[in-house]
Amino acid sequence: MLVANPPPPGLTWTLELPDRLKLAIADAVILYARLESLCIECLWEIEQAGFERRRELAKSWGEENFKLVKHAVAGLPGAQTDRIWPTLK
Repeated sequence: MLVANPPPPGLTWTLELPDRLKLAIADAVILYARLESLCIECLWEIEQAGFERRRELAKSWGEENFKLVKHAVAGLPGAQTDRIWPTLK
């Protein structure tokens, strides 16, 4: 049975994050948002979506849109997608 050791004396906790970590988190969030926007725009073009469909796609969650893009691109004749999906994942 494992027993936890008590914390060392003088140990302090802080919720302060280093600036480099904050920037890395912000970069990841921005990159994800850009990828999601590009996926939505690709779906609009592939489907030749009207206003209502565009609005519906824009309001859906990112993971759902990624699945829709995969399905839509797979339906394009001659599309080579071997390298897209591992990169997107």
